[in-house]
Amino acid sequence: MSPLALLRSRHLRPLAAALLVGAAAGACRRALTNPADPGSPTYGGEPVAIDPGPDLAASIGDTLLFQGLFLGDTSRVAEYAWDFEGDGVVDWRGRDAAAVPHAYRAVGVYEARFFVRGVVGDQESATTRATITDEAPSGGIGPDTLVVPGDEVFVLPRVADDGRIVRYEWDLDGDGSAERVETSGTPVFLTFPVLGDHFVSLRVLDDDGRASTFGRRFRACPLPTIPVNLAPPDSGVDVSARQTLTWASESDCGGPLTYDVYLNGIDDPERLVAAGLKVPAYHAGVLFHSVTYRWRVVARDVGGRERSSGDFTFFTRGVPYAMVYIDARTVPIGSNLSPDESPVHATYIDAYYMDQRETTRYEFTAFLNATGYVSEGSFTGSYPIGEEDFPVSGVTWNDAVAYAAWRGKRLPTEAEWEYAARGPAERVFPWGNRIVRDPCVFANVSSAVGVPCVGATVRTQSYPIGRSWTDVWDVSGNVAEWVADWYDPDYYRDPLASVLPTGPATGTMRVLRGGSWRAYFLEYSVTRRAAADPSTVSDEIGFRCALSIDAPMPTPPPP
Repeated sequence: MSPLALLRSRHLRPLAAALLVGAAAGACRRALTNPADPGSPTYGGEPVAIDPGPDLAASIGDTLLFQGLFLGDTSRVAEYAWDFEGDGVVDWRGRDAAAVPHAYRAVGVYEARFFVRGVVGDQESATTRATITDEAPSGGIGPDTLVVPGDEVFVLPRVADDGRIVRYEWDLDGDGSAERVETSGTPVFLTFPVLGDHFVSLRVLDDDGRASTFGRRFRACPLPTIPVNLAPPDSGVDVSARQTLTWASESDCGGPLTYDVYLNGIDDPERLVAAGLKVPAYHAGVLFHSVTYRWRVVARDVGGRERSSGDFTFFTRGVPYAMVYIDARTVPIGSNLSPDESPVHATYIDAYYMDQRETTRYEFTAFLNATGYVSEGSFTGSYPIGEEDFPVSGVTWNDAVAYAAWRGKRLPTEAEWEYAARGPAERVFPWGNRIVRDPCVFANVSSAVGVPCVGATVRTQSYPIGRSWTDVWDVSGNVAEWVADWYDPDYYRDPLASVLPTGPATGTMRVLRGGSWRAYFLEYSVTRRAAADPSTVSDEIGFRCALSIDAPMPTPPPP
């Protein structure tokens, strides 16, 4: 490779240069076109290469070094010449083809031509291109920045300096005049005690008189406020397991704040659960019950400045006594076993709690004694000794609602009841889809031949292998259970059934689920829908309660 140096300015500093001549390999950019002429330069009788060098690029005033190459019998060459401007006028001629300097004084693209003239007057040439621009110094002094009033900041010039920068002019107050002039790009230290926007600019000049100006805005404003009003509050106890963490923070700097949230168990490593939130809230979903959590919020303004709330803790409440937690899920509801159970449809059911057992005689009696409530049904609080844990029966739908309200609970919806009984799989019975030879082992229902297994209610939680997937007992048999919904035999065919699992808005009968101690075969399936007038009183009808995940803790059971 033969060097061709590109020299800048009057100091002839090399910028870039090289060309490759591969005459021996036949890799030539130009070849003589008249080899038969006796006066034409030849080398071993073959055409000879003329190469003017590679295309060049530079700025006005930069000195380029042109070097044409000729491979041949130089004794037959009369002279070499260059037309740098491409205007047909020879700008340089000589006997030596050594490097020739030239500087352009105007922006443009020039076709520089290199000539080789023979002693008999013949001539060959080739061209190279020179692209000239008006290139001023480039660089900057950094992005716009937020600063705290009174804090010292420094500004560092980031200018491409190849030794040609001769002057740095700083305008530190935005008035258009230079308060500071230097010959080197040293940092400038500044403070802005007054709130508001402040403008700083730097004008840079090179030795050709070309100048560039770089600006930067500093906005003096306070840091974001420390996040406050965190909820749940610090050291909160019995906090709902489903949490949306909230807080408040402000900024006087314009632009929105963003937030990072860290949340983890008290003994766990710190964990970033959300970054760059644009609202002061984070939906954490349903957390573990009975766990102490640590959390904090970091508020960040548009300048990236941060303030942290510090660590807060809260303790999630446990699952209410004698209830089970059932997670939110989209589940199949219904079956094809009966017209009012079809079609099967997917329904989203929010997280909730369900009583493990049916409400007992003892519990309902405590309600009557504590409130003076007069039951609409036949149960008045009197029952044989030893039957305290038998399910209460002979109560109306209104009686069931009144008891649930006293405990701070409610009746489950029909969809909640079915989800708790059958789970996300399409089970027919709480124990699965298996038709068993002796259902009396699984539940207090009727036998395979239709004879009641016991002939009356029994103590709740007496059939462990008949429990549902959620550990809810007696969802088949013992007593049929009031639920919250009105009954409509065609409701499952309504598209609302998939999006409104609380049932129809009105009706004349309420839904009963689960079958009683008299139920036979599919009458105690977990999809079976029955209905009765809300005032119905029967020794086959009772109820159990549910609780929304966000509801306050229910009152303790009676002692």
